[in-house]
Amino acid sequence: MKKLLFLISVLVCTLFAGNNKYLNYTSELVHYHFELKQFNKIKAPFEKKIIIKGAQKIKVFSGLEKRINIKLISVFNKSAYVLINKYLGNKLIKSYKKWVKKGDVFEKYYKVKKIILDKIILEYKSKIITKTINKKIPGIKEN
Repeated sequence: MKKLLFLISVLVCTLFAGNNKYLNYTSELVHYHFELKQFNKIKAPFEKKIIIKGAQKIKVFSGLEKRINIKLISVFNKSAYVLINKYLGNKLIKSYKKWVKKGDVFEKYYKVKKIILDKIILEYKSKIITKTINKKIPGIKEN
């Protein structure tokens, strides 16, 4: 039914195609030719541009942003078990699990400040990050 309706609409457009406007429209429908305007303003997601100034030339380096995701899995005997995921853009590069104690440094910048019963406090450069264990809320039944 859809094919028949499409063919009828194409035939009607070609019959009334006194000028090139309708012919171009049917050509776009059949061949999927859509004009892309302002092509130079389209940017890839997660892409960071770094400008490197040299003696004579200015180079633009377009690299993907690196990020690290940390998830607390468990806490036991004053040490914490964490899952560390490294991403380049939106692609997972490396994933590993590690036991950390108070004062340990991992991934160069993350330092463990404090380990409490169900959470861990990390220091990243001048920021403080708190990670908690995902647990069920007591008193609520799950179906």
